[in-house]
Amino acid sequence: MKKYRKYVPVILCLAFAIVMLCSYVVTNNNRDAVLQEQQAEIDELKNRIAVLQSTYDNTKSEILMTTTGLNLQRVAKDDAVIQDFLTLVCTWDSYEEYNNAREKIMRVYGIEKDSHFMSVFMPEVVNKVANDGTSYNRIDTMGLNMTYEGLKSYVTHILADEYSYFTLVTISSTWDNGGEATAQAAITYTVDTEGTLTNIRAIPIQAYTER
Repeated sequence: MKKYRKYVPVILCLAFAIVMLCSYVVTNNNRDAVLQEQQAEIDELKNRIAVLQSTYDNTKSEILMTTTGLNLQRVAKDDAVIQDFLTLVCTWDSYEEYNNAREKIMRVYGIEKDSHFMSVFMPEVVNKVANDGTSYNRIDTMGLNMTYEGLKSYVTHILADEYSYFTLVTISSTWDNGGEATAQAAITYTVDTEGTLTNIRAIPIQAYTER
């Protein structure tokens, strides 16, 4: 028996380690169970919030529709229409792309070349050709480009199926000398239920150089 006494401390240590390991496993399992329960409660609360938000949005839409005739789903649809238009108008990086955008705007949206919009917001850019055939224009010479960034629209009038809007448009641009700028423009327009844009007018209202 004596010869085994020297192993008693080792045996006790092993037994203690096993007890601690079992305790850790049980505690960890309990902790995981608690965390899973808490996560389930959080997910349930998120679902409730989503349902309440949806109910609120629907109620808000119904109230607006009843009191003012304003349909928020229609506004979102019209925003998508004008966003497609503005992406075409405000996204280009060369003289060729600018002219292609002008041509497509007039062709697809039926905007006349001498209209207020084309004259003020997308005027024709002069391109001069030198004797050696080299073209010179302000866009390519300066390396100008433009990118549509976003919009904020406001309904100004509702007449039958036509919604009229005043919208602030944010545009960014850069040029070859390292300059950058962000600008805002104001645009007014009307959209019918078919998504047809009419009465489009726009003017730049703010610009600032970032670098």
